[in-house]
Amino acid sequence: MSNENSTKKSQTDWARVDALKAHEIDLSDCPEVSEEMWSKGEMFVDSEHVSSKPQEQLAIDKDIIEFFKSKSIDYPIRINHVLREYVEEHKAR
Repeated sequence: MSNENSTKKSQTDWARVDALKAHEIDLSDCPEVSEEMWSKGEMFVDSEHVSSKPQEQLAIDKDIIEFFKSKSIDYPIRINHVLREYVEEHKAR
């Protein structure tokens, strides 16, 4: 195996890239994300956050349970993942 490519200096102006604001990025060659794309997507569940801690019972509305059940057989893990993301997002604020 050759290290030829790993020793070349990047020609990318990373300082300029880092300074770009979201509205300055040209996404014209990227397709818009459609509902169909979302419906085909799969959620990655980080098993590091699935704990063996004692669990609590929680009352969750039936329609919410049915929604998650329709998306995955591991719906309890997905519900926990969604709640964890919510908590992490709000901890940062």
